[in-house]
Amino acid sequence: AIRGKLRIPPFQRRLRWYGTDIERLFDSIRRNYPVGSLLLWERRAPAATVVFGSLSVSAPEMENAWWVVDGQQRLTSLVGVLASPPDPSPEFDLYYDLSTSRFRRPGSRRAQQDWMPLRHLVDTNDFLTWLLEYREHGATAEQVQAATELGNQLRDYKIPISLVRDAEESELRDIFDRMNNYGRSLTRAEVFHALHAASDGTQPADLRALVAEVGDIGFGSLQEDTVLRAVLAMRGGDPYRDFHNEFEGEDPARTFTQASEALRRTIEFLQRDARIPHLRALPSVHVIAVLA
Repeated sequence: AIRGKLRIPPFQRRLRWYGTDIERLFDSIRRNYPVGSLLLWERRAPAATVVFGSLSVSAPEMENAWWVVDGQQRLTSLVGVLASPPDPSPEFDLYYDLSTSRFRRPGSRRAQQDWMPLRHLVDTNDFLTWLLEYREHGATAEQVQAATELGNQLRDYKIPISLVRDAEESELRDIFDRMNNYGRSLTRAEVFHALHAASDGTQPADLRALVAEVGDIGFGSLQEDTVLRAVLAMRGGDPYRDFHNEFEGEDPARTFTQASEALRRTIEFLQRDARIPHLRALPSVHVIAVLA
């Protein structure tokens, strides 16, 4: 990327990842989780200004540039963080908090002493200089060890790459379209079910069980996404929020039991007091989350 070999083809979409997406990518690498493969297209590229996150490179003309067909969001995040200048844009200004073992972005705040800037990790001399200064400012042996291990983990992590040569642009557009449109994306409810289904045998154990229980009342079958919004609304806050860490250190079974009762009372109110006999007569399903 720094030499201008990586390029973004014109049919690629704009960067859609946010700061939390970038943090999750680096946390996956820290945990040695797979983050998917990359698909690159080798072909000629004209001289141009190439931008990856906060990194801007005046790339020369070259015959064998690598155009990113699949993996733009991940590559932009990796290059934007690890090769960022001293004053990167906020979403790429990423640190690792050695006192809490979490990735952080300072935003308008000043980075803390125990926050290791990831932009120092790629260059070994740069990293050793930062590490020496950190030790001189009173870092513990455990913190120095953690910093060293993270540096090694990020530098040594391998991402599979497929390189396509001798293909026309029309073929690459077709490959891109197939990779991004075949199959069906998981709904929010399906992701929630995969992450937070109760495993102790308590019923209802998940969103599907909640849908089945409420469906027995005779009001019609609620969609899982509608029930998910009701569950999140009951717990407080934005019902469209990121729920990946919703039950961290907590058993979700109690929430599902409470949600079952709340949804039953919601439907009884709609049928008895609002005189709405069936889901199909409800002007908007969004009211269910509010009532629950």
